[in-house]
Amino acid sequence: MARLPLANFRRSSIDQLIEEHLVGMVYDYSLIGKNNLEGEGGFWAWWHPAYNLIRISPDCSIKKDKYFENLVIVHEWLHAYEDLILEMPTRFTENQIGWWAAYHNKKDPGLATYVRNKFADFGF
Repeated sequence: MARLPLANFRRSSIDQLIEEHLVGMVYDYSLIGKNNLEGEGGFWAWWHPAYNLIRISPDCSIKKDKYFENLVIVHEWLHAYEDLILEMPTRFTENQIGWWAAYHNKKDPGLATYVRNKFADFGF
């Protein structure tokens, strides 16, 4: 395994998560208002491993902007990648996942759009 396993996350990882692990993504309106503008202690999104489901709050783009929502989307897909593909014995911290989300958004600015297009039928 690579020394920096989250560095290997790419579009093919998303395809693998969808095709092999049936990961889904939805806007979850029950998350609206359950966050604060700083994003601390709230729920902008949630990776729900029991259902292989990523839930995104519509507040991401309503109270913030599309760039922030892009970070949130990639962040949650990194959690799914960590759990289902890497199967690490220990978990990465939220700060580590956040750092890698920013890295991948900068490296591939169309990554979140790629994910959105996979779930266009669900409002993305």
